[in-house]
Parts: sequence; structure tokens; C-alpha cells
Amino acid sequence: MKELIIVGLALTLFFSIVVNVVKNNKKNTSKVMHRQSDVHKLLKYFFSIPLYNNENNFSQLTKHKQKSIIKVIVLGNQAYWVSNNIFYVADAIDGKVQKHTAKPVDIEGLPKVDLDKMLFILDSLRDGKRDDSGSTGNK
Repeated sequence: MKELIIVGLALTLFFSIVVNVVKNNKKNTSKVMHRQSDVHKLLKYFFSIPLYNNENNFSQLTKHKQKSIIKVIVLGNQAYWVSNNIFYVADAIDGKVQKHTAKPVDIEGLPKVDLDKMLFILDSLRDGKRDDSGSTGNK
């Protein structure tokens, strides 16, 4: 009988200790100990491989803006641009595009010189830096 009481008290003490340990662990795991950037700063000196920054990753807003920007090249009194995979040409007066004169470029029957010019313009529109639409600062 004494042994049964001792075993019962021991089990009760054991379960109360287990319950308290579980509660304390739940409290400790809910706190944020270190941010990801803190861990990055600590570990980047210990690895010989470079841990890259997010310099080449663009935000969703930047990607969306890049899709909506249309590059225009003005040569003389003609403006050229690509929109929805269609190559357009329009008249330009003092560098301002006259939208009502816009029409798709018809390359059928163009001489080789004009065709080379159009291909050069098209290549120029497709190339360029990501931030080439910025201002030069000369106003």
C-alpha cells in the first residue's frame, strides 16, 4: 500500500514537471530571437563563399513599371517604338510624338537600306540599361 502511494506521488510530480517544461518551451519559442538580416550579418564573415545582397532582385512594383514603360526613339521628325510586339512609327514635332499619326511599320517591300535602319532602331529599343529613362539633370 505504501508503495502504491509513493508511485502515485512520483507520477504526479513527474507529470507536473513535464507540463511546466512544455509551457515554458512554448513561451520561449514564440519570441523572435534574431532577424534574418542579423543572422546574415553575423554569418557572412565566416563563409568564404559570397552571400549576395539583393542588388539584382527587383521588387514586383519595379517589374510592373518596367512592363508598362515604352521606350521611344525620335530620329528627325519620326518617332519609333514597340508596343504589344508591334513596331510603330509616328510623326514627331519638336521631339513630341503626334499620337494620332501612329501606324505600324510595314516592312514588306522596304529597300535593304531602310530595312537595316529599322532593324537598328528595333535593336536600340530592345537594348539599354534598366534605368535609361532617368533624367540627365539638365533642365
